[in-house]
Amino acid sequence: MTGDGIRGRILLLFISILVLGAAAFTPTLARSYWFHTYERVVALIDSGRTGEAAPLLEQLIREHPYPIACLKVPGDRCIDYLPYFQRARLQFHDGDVRGAAYSLEISEAFGAIFQNRRTERAFLDLRRRIRSMAPADLRGPFPATTWKP
Repeated sequence: MTGDGIRGRILLLFISILVLGAAAFTPTLARSYWFHTYERVVALIDSGRTGEAAPLLEQLIREHPYPIACLKVPGDRCIDYLPYFQRARLQFHDGDVRGAAYSLEISEAFGAIFQNRRTERAFLDLRRRIRSMAPADLRGPFPATTWKP
């Protein structure tokens, strides 16, 4: 093999490594930013700005439907990604008790909410408040709902 042939193969190998490396890092970089939107949604709900929070949350649920306890995020920290619990908070705030109860059932089914005592307490408190408000409204099958402003 000539020197040009070896150099060509090394160059091809180097380019392949760069392309594959870029492809491997792209999903990681894309995933590392969606949690900022989730944190914004939680802050909006906390401040009572449900109209702004709802469309952002619904988009997040479409893109990331599975709750995650202690999602590792940059900066050596973790957050609990609990979109159905946040949806329940939105629905409850806007008087949709039935929808909130349904969203809590979805959240409970995934189980991530129970991996953090603080979020578990908030979940149980919201469930208690829902049950005390309108127990008759909670009978029967729940419809598949999304939050509607």
